[in-house]
Amino acid sequence: MTEQPLVESTGYAKKIRNRLFTFSIILLILSSAGISYFALQAFENELMPEINKKSVAVGNTINQVLLRTIHYGVPFENLEGVNALFTKVISDHPDIQYIALTNSTGETLYSVGTVDDKLRNYFHQLAPNLSKRHESSQISLFDNFYNTTMPLWGDEQLIGVLHLGVDQKLVQRSLEEITYDILIVLLVSLLITFELLLFLITLNISTPIRLINNVLVRARYGNFSYTIANQSQDEIGRFVSAFNQLIQKINLQYQAVSTQLDKLKDKSMEALRLVTLFRERYTISGNEPYKVSEKNLINIRIPVFLFMLAEELSRSFFPIYVRELYAPIIGLSQDIVIGLPISLFMLLVAVAMPLSGRWCDYYGSRRIFLIGLIPSTIGFIGTSLAFNLYDLLFWRSFSAFGYGMMFIACQGYIANNTTSVNRSQGVAMFVGAVMAASMCGPPIGGILADQIGFRAVFIMSAFLSVPAGIMVYLFLKDEVGNKETSKRAKPASMWELFILFKNVRFVVLSFLSAFPTKFALTGFIFFLVPLYLHSLDNNQATIGRVLMLYGIAAILISPLSATLADRWKQKRLFVSIGGFIGAIGILLILYWQSTLAIVISVTLLGIAHAISLSPQLALVPDICPAETQRLGQATVISFFRLIERMGAVAGSLVAAIFVGLYGYTGAIVGIGLWILVSSCLFTLAFLVLGTTPKATKTDIDTVVTP
Repeated sequence: MTEQPLVESTGYAKKIRNRLFTFSIILLILSSAGISYFALQAFENELMPEINKKSVAVGNTINQVLLRTIHYGVPFENLEGVNALFTKVISDHPDIQYIALTNSTGETLYSVGTVDDKLRNYFHQLAPNLSKRHESSQISLFDNFYNTTMPLWGDEQLIGVLHLGVDQKLVQRSLEEITYDILIVLLVSLLITFELLLFLITLNISTPIRLINNVLVRARYGNFSYTIANQSQDEIGRFVSAFNQLIQKINLQYQAVSTQLDKLKDKSMEALRLVTLFRERYTISGNEPYKVSEKNLINIRIPVFLFMLAEELSRSFFPIYVRELYAPIIGLSQDIVIGLPISLFMLLVAVAMPLSGRWCDYYGSRRIFLIGLIPSTIGFIGTSLAFNLYDLLFWRSFSAFGYGMMFIACQGYIANNTTSVNRSQGVAMFVGAVMAASMCGPPIGGILADQIGFRAVFIMSAFLSVPAGIMVYLFLKDEVGNKETSKRAKPASMWELFILFKNVRFVVLSFLSAFPTKFALTGFIFFLVPLYLHSLDNNQATIGRVLMLYGIAAILISPLSATLADRWKQKRLFVSIGGFIGAIGILLILYWQSTLAIVISVTLLGIAHAISLSPQLALVPDICPAETQRLGQATVISFFRLIERMGAVAGSLVAAIFVGLYGYTGAIVGIGLWILVSSCLFTLAFLVLGTTPKATKTDIDTVVTP
């Protein structure tokens, strides 16, 4: 028998799932917080000895040079080139703020760096104690410096004392860096665990409980023709197997009783009445019971999360990696060349999407997802091995095409497994996974890049693609599209699509809202922010943490924004507000050129996009009712998405041109001004035109033909 869809559900499964989920998350938070605390304590305890080890290693090198010179007979008080040596050492080790050399009584003879009278007096105070002890080194804190003291002994006699100072603020910054890294790892581990727990609890607990309740409800009314589709071998799976066996046993007993009643129904009217009542009261399957199953969208969430995480790992450092592989291209500046891989990636994604949509209709979403993983994985590996810019462009093309195939395959799977009632929930499942990956990827990728290098991170991205493919293979059903329908389906021609340009509202929404939104995302977030923060001497981990704020803001604000926009029926207003907030955030650079300004800008742009993106897409059917009826909603939205993607393609290239002409600050201001002007024009246009077009006789009746 074919599987039948679930028709009833219950709140019991949801309650159990929520309780288990909450309990697991609380345990995870407590354990992770404890581990993070002890890790931080261990780091603090090890930091001072490590500082001392480094200073001692540098000091030993200096002392060897000094002793060798003294051994040649040069008087200690008349050594030449000592300060030049100290200067060279400090330039090689920026964390060392000063180096000083005193005689045995503590008088400073040679010094480079931040050595003032307080430090000279301190060196003088240390001298008597050092002359009594034959110690190699000691470390102490004085006047915001960790001072490492290294006596210089010759022939069992104290000749002098070498002092090396590390600024306490540098140590505090190191502690802050590791604290941030630990918190990021904690947050990312919580998000990853959230995704895995949601998947496991839904798949193994709440879904079976819903199905059991569904079959029991049917059995209560005498319908024993359904069992539960089950592949699990855990406790609930074994219970489901036993439950199915019981249903099958009832079916067999029913058939036996029914056979006996058939022999009696011809004997008398009373027997016939009993047979009729029996069969009206109870229902069984003719042969094998139907298997009740549930099309669960959670199956696609984890693969999407893993694949997007693989792509997002390099977000914080990709422009910097491109700069390392820079090769001149005739007629293009260095800044444009650095932005070229991002634009090429977005362009090929836009090309792959419509092709993948047709392939999904013909071959099924599951198969296209698995096929798309092949070029993506090859692209990640090739990118890690790229030896010049042209090589990088070649391999990123593979990743882009695979990305486009995966993206459309996921959306196709959601469309095929949802109805108008739960499609928003399905889209939210997909968007939630994407945004969770955008939160986890940049900070973790930045930390890894600092520790193991850029190329190794791309290898890790390739490895992340493998479990994504395994989960698609195991948990997604192979839903091959209707080939005959696919062959007969006639896509809208380009002439028909031109009808959309006759709709002024569609043009305004596409080119004054959707296009600038994606332009700001790739031009500002993906391209300018990593390069600008790098120019301010921020490391990759810091850049990743800043980019993470965009995803955090989007996840926190987006659900509320979408709900309020629907409730208040003010989608256009939310799109306008989002545009103005984004422009204000980017234009902060006019008055404040610092890392903190970029932090605020990225956060505000995340809030702006969270406010505007969902209402922006929801506006398309509202402003194009006639076009949607004529061309189909999917076609109209696809064309809208294509224009949106063109903004993503242009973003990094135009930003690169601006950088070459006006520098980073000028480029950021230019993007901010464009977003501001676009938002003003969008708002004015819809104030004049209104949101809903008036129906006319000529709405979409005429099609221009060649």
